[in-house]
Amino acid sequence: MKKVTYLLLVCLLFNCAEKNYSDIHEAKTSLDYQGTYVGTLPCADCEGIATKLILAEDTFSLETTYLGKSQEVISNTGTYSWTKQKNVIQLSNQDYYWVIENQLVKLDMRGNKISGALA
Repeated sequence: MKKVTYLLLVCLLFNCAEKNYSDIHEAKTSLDYQGTYVGTLPCADCEGIATKLILAEDTFSLETTYLGKSQEVISNTGTYSWTKQKNVIQLSNQDYYWVIENQLVKLDMRGNKISGALA
């Protein structure tokens, strides 16, 4: 009986430790996410969208160019906030990005991973 009680106690402690660990290790508090991100996003009707996103403490600067369509650089600045997941930011222009180690992943307009041909 002592072994069962001990095992149950260990399991409960591990479970609690696991929950606290996951709460602490969220992108906002555990990653050095501020900086400049550059890449080309898929595009349905062009060669790609050249994107440069600069994240400061609570502001962003976004530059996009639709490759093969125009040389015009579209600029947007504003603020961003963290969603409830605390690993996703939402720019004031309604774009969502998943923040992971050394990169951002563009999400759809509802904050979900993009699937299909444009993923």
